[in-house]
Amino acid sequence: MNALEDILDGNSNSGIETLLVLAGLLVAVLTAPAAEPQDLVGQTAQGPFKPDWPSLHAHQDPEWFYDAEFGIYTHWRPVTVGCEDAPQGGEWYGREMYLKLNEGRPNIGFWDAPGDRLHWLVPVKTAGRYTLRGEFSSAYGSSELKVTVAGQSRSAEVPKSAGWFRPLLASFGEFEFDRPGVFHLILEPAAPDRWRAVNVYQIQLARTD
Repeated sequence: MNALEDILDGNSNSGIETLLVLAGLLVAVLTAPAAEPQDLVGQTAQGPFKPDWPSLHAHQDPEWFYDAEFGIYTHWRPVTVGCEDAPQGGEWYGREMYLKLNEGRPNIGFWDAPGDRLHWLVPVKTAGRYTLRGEFSSAYGSSELKVTVAGQSRSAEVPKSAGWFRPLLASFGEFEFDRPGVFHLILEPAAPDRWRAVNVYQIQLARTD
């Protein structure tokens, strides 16, 4: 194992060794030849997609993408990371901010503003018919929610639960996907007068044909 691997694994006990390795990396970066400037904005503007949902929905993933076990992580701005999560868990800090742990189970959280909507990007590997259901708790009374995805909308009643941490399953029925791809899913109140605050745990999509 070389010195850089020791440092990354936290096994190095030499401060001088750490400084020398980091200094060598810095020199290599500073002396690398500069890349030719490119008109990236112009190239992006001429691309096949526009900054709207209909354009993104037209994208079709290649078949190899679903079985390649290939992942991409990106972020678009500097990220402030809580010191208790850095450096090992720094990449997940933004995600974990929006997940709560209640009685040992992770859930998305309480939804108490009827004007809000929840959004997911849902990957669908193959075309066909799928059943969609959600897991919710609604301690104040039954609540009616609506799901819209792939140009189809379905509503479901979330029954009154025994408490905020006693979720129940609610089925939204079947949805037809005519092609594989990534689809924008929206969860919102079916109607303001039939909505009560809910605790959202998860959304499940399962192939039925």
